[in-house]
Amino acid sequence: MLNEKNIYSEVIKKVAEQKGVTVDEIIADIETAINIGFHNLDPAIQEYWSKINPDGEKPTPEKLIEILAKEIQKINK
Repeated sequence: MLNEKNIYSEVIKKVAEQKGVTVDEIIADIETAINIGFHNLDPAIQEYWSKINPDGEKPTPEKLIEILAKEIQKINK
């Protein structure tokens, strides 16, 4: 049985397969996006980060996928 971290790792693997790139490339792209967003000084961006990730820690790619999946679930209720 897959635990949550493995589920999100599998998502990354499937995206890599679909895009024809390596898992490392997908992870690097997600990490770049995280860094851009996490370090953005725009107050609205910072407010969004604090809303979706209240612990204030920079998330891993897997954690960001988990956070965004949960946000999508809230929207779709």
